[in-house]
Formats: sequence, structure tokens, C-alpha cells
Amino acid sequence: MPSGAGFLLEKEIEVLSQVLENPKRPLVVIVGGAKIESKAKVIDNFLDKADQILIGGKITQAVKINSSRDYFAIDDNKNLDIGPETIKIFSNIIRKAGTIVWAGPLGCFEKPLYQKGTREIAQEITKNKKAFKVAGGGDTIFALVKFGLRDKFDHVSTGGGAMLSFLSGEKLPGLEALGYYGGN
Repeated sequence: MPSGAGFLLEKEIEVLSQVLENPKRPLVVIVGGAKIESKAKVIDNFLDKADQILIGGKITQAVKINSSRDYFAIDDNKNLDIGPETIKIFSNIIRKAGTIVWAGPLGCFEKPLYQKGTREIAQEITKNKKAFKVAGGGDTIFALVKFGLRDKFDHVSTGGGAMLSFLSGEKLPGLEALGYYGGN
């Protein structure tokens, strides 16, 4: 049966491919949340692509990177929220970014006591008017909606796990069926 990609999928592929292949520099990737396995793969794929990788949330416990371009939350509260020093460091990097990719909140933002870090980083991202801003994943989108910032991003991926798989360099079965990978 003939098949094809819809407009949303085409835009998703276009935006994420641009991020991977030819982003406006500096490229800053922010990874947070609790889905360690899928997020670790994204970090691995961006190690030689991103100018800086900012890491917060539970994933900080599982990922070990030794690079001067990668920054871990240094004053988090048991992975429930990033602290003021981390917010300051991350914000300074975000202000200089040309492209920002954000996957995963930086704490337990659903609870008012622990939403400051995720909220302030989201606000800092939207203040950078020159940067191309991409966010994805259900919890990240939920945070952006909660803080009234969803419409201030250039692209918000609704692909969730598929977005993370694409950004990690994995071949997606649906895209293979559509011939995206050139029949490989």
C-alpha cells in the first residue's frame, strides 16, 4: 500500500536533521529527566556534535562524561531540582547559544517546591531571541505549557521517545518503511 509522511512528520525530520547536521552555533543540548537509557544515548550522540551539553535531573547519576564542554548540575537537591549555582552556570551558556535542544525537565517541576530550576532555565531559553529553540518529550512539553512558554520555542516535538531515538542516531522503523534512510 502506498504510504507517505504527513506534514508534521516532515517538519520534525527537517528540524531534527538540521540540529544534527548543520545547527547554528554554538549548539547547546540540555538533557534532564528520569528516562536514563534513552537520554544517555542522546548525550552519547551529541558528544562530538554539541558545543555544550547541560545535564540535570536523575540522569546526572548515570552518565559519566569527562569533557570541558559538558556541565552537570552541581547543587541539585537529590535530583528534585537544580540549585542557584547550576541555574547561573546553565543560564550563562544558554545566553550565548545559537541552537538550543532541550529534552527533559531539570527536576520534579510538577511540585511547586521543586519547579524553580526547570522554570528559570525555560525562561532563560526563551529570552535568547537569536537562538533556534527546540524542545521535546512529554514532561518537557508539560513544563513549557505549565509555565506558559510553549509558544516561545521554534519547534516543540510531539515525538517523545521517537525524537530521542532520532537524536541518538537510531534508525526508526517507520522512517525505514518510508525509505528515509535510502533503503538501508
